[in-house]
Amino acid sequence: MGCQPSAPTAEAAGPNPIYAELHAAVQEYRLRSQDRYPSASAWQTQLQPFTKTRLDTVEGICYNAALSDVSAITVRKPEVVVLFFSCAKRTAPRAGGLLDMAQPPGEVVMAFGDGSVRTAHPDFKGREFLWDPRRISPDL
Repeated sequence: MGCQPSAPTAEAAGPNPIYAELHAAVQEYRLRSQDRYPSASAWQTQLQPFTKTRLDTVEGICYNAALSDVSAITVRKPEVVVLFFSCAKRTAPRAGGLLDMAQPPGEVVMAFGDGSVRTAHPDFKGREFLWDPRRISPDL
């Protein structure tokens, strides 16, 4: 059994407001792209017009590759769908999934489709959240 995520905290959102900026950029992008999520291979370029931060300089944050070009209509539970997450390495792929997630000793930061930002304890296993929105778990 994985550790339950901690509740959203000011610490999670405060030190790294990029997660909120990225969520807002995704929302703007969706408004202009027939309500689809950015592609895994080009999300930084696609979101750049909607951010103040130069996305090519952001390190340690990955986009959930399972959302690549997915229609937002198919995402029925955005509050549990991982949108962005802490990458395992500073030079990690810019898009990926659970295997690319940051590992202990630090906490993992995740941004979800509803805009919430949460941290998970180091022994987090990823079972409490949804990576592929097309595979709705009955437990969620």
